[in-house]
Amino acid sequence: MREIWRKTVEIFWEHPVLWLPFVIADLCTFALSQSSSWSARAILYSQTTSRSVLGGKSAIYNPAAIHNAWMYSAPIAVAAHYLNVCLLTAAFVLIARATQLILQEQTGGIGLAFAELKTSLRRILWFSLKFCVCMMAGALIAILPTMLPLIGLRPLPHLLFEALTWTSVLAGTAVVAWVATPMGMKLVAYPGMAASADMVALARKFALAAGVANVLAGLTYNDAIRPHLRSHSRFEGHALGAVATLVIDVPLLLLFIALGILLAGQADSEEELHLSEPEPF
Repeated sequence: MREIWRKTVEIFWEHPVLWLPFVIADLCTFALSQSSSWSARAILYSQTTSRSVLGGKSAIYNPAAIHNAWMYSAPIAVAAHYLNVCLLTAAFVLIARATQLILQEQTGGIGLAFAELKTSLRRILWFSLKFCVCMMAGALIAILPTMLPLIGLRPLPHLLFEALTWTSVLAGTAVVAWVATPMGMKLVAYPGMAASADMVALARKFALAAGVANVLAGLTYNDAIRPHLRSHSRFEGHALGAVATLVIDVPLLLLFIALGILLAGQADSEEELHLSEPEPF
């Protein structure tokens, strides 16, 4: 495992072209998330304000208006989230396949990987849908501490609640990594190649490490760093948010490269085994 991490970091620094699909996908997901939030606020404003007979606008606070705003904004949020997953999945396929081509010493890794991407669009959409279901299961585990009062339990002390929340978030991340990793390996593997049980187990370890690092980085940024940042304009605030998102998601980029290395190693092993088999008379 240590050797795979060493090789991952080496490829990460020696081939910055692998960053490009990830940076584009990550910035697009950030823009989509911001657009979805803006749309939700705009819908809520339109549903909870009305023109006053005296001029101007007045606020309307009633359950029906809030329910209508939720009904209109929920499909937009779901579609934006699914599109975010599709973009990151496409970047995953590009980076993992390009990594395999680099290790096979083929030129034009990203170009060849992009050409192959066109034939995998349906599989990417299907994988993204299954991954969204996994994320929903992980999210349900993550919000368990907030549901304690709903089932009649007394609220926990603040520190205990924080600890339980972090534990639940990490547990949800572990579930997503455990379930989604074999599907991801199957998505980027060459046709006819099936990942071995040992490779899947190792890939799950990498996915778990990357997922935990990503979650901890996000929680640390939101709780300890973001409150102290000051932006002088809306554009500067969005720029800081985009840069922070890229930095927080770097473990995912390393994971994509590591999975490509694992698959390339198995492909080489299968080729050597095939060449070592005696030819029939």
